[in-house]
Amino acid sequence: MFISWIIPLCYILVIVAANLSTTYFGLWVTPLNAFLLIGAELVLRDVMHESLSKTKMLSIVVIAGIISFLINAESRNIAIASFMAIVVSCIVDYCVFHKTKGTWIKRSNTSNFFSGFTDSLIFPLIAFGVFNPYVFFSQWLAKFAGGFMWTLLLKNLMSKHSK
Repeated sequence: MFISWIIPLCYILVIVAANLSTTYFGLWVTPLNAFLLIGAELVLRDVMHESLSKTKMLSIVVIAGIISFLINAESRNIAIASFMAIVVSCIVDYCVFHKTKGTWIKRSNTSNFFSGFTDSLIFPLIAFGVFNPYVFFSQWLAKFAGGFMWTLLLKNLMSKHSK
């Protein structure tokens, strides 16, 4: 029950916060967002892989994008970039997460490594129209490090609900 509505709600709030802060603060905030918010998004997505269908997960991503846009229409490009990056990286994450063997933490961090790469490549290209190697590598590293931190924080939740 907990995962069925709290985790998707947290996921939506994290995406909306990341989109709106990027709209407000610009490109420079993306590494910080990548660590705190997108690191959480990657791990919350892995939590949802355990209990939600692909269709429900995609619906949650669409809802987050729509809410971001409705709250601040200036976030349109950010919301579109976020949506595109999340959809593609979600597919990568789903495939890697389900093909990786081992503990939930290993599966989550392995999938986050690859989906974080994908997200870090797509998001700035669509949102800002440029490829900046510094932004790409700092986002990718921050997403992976943030995701690792969030897996450690959420591992107890996962162990309680997977029994």
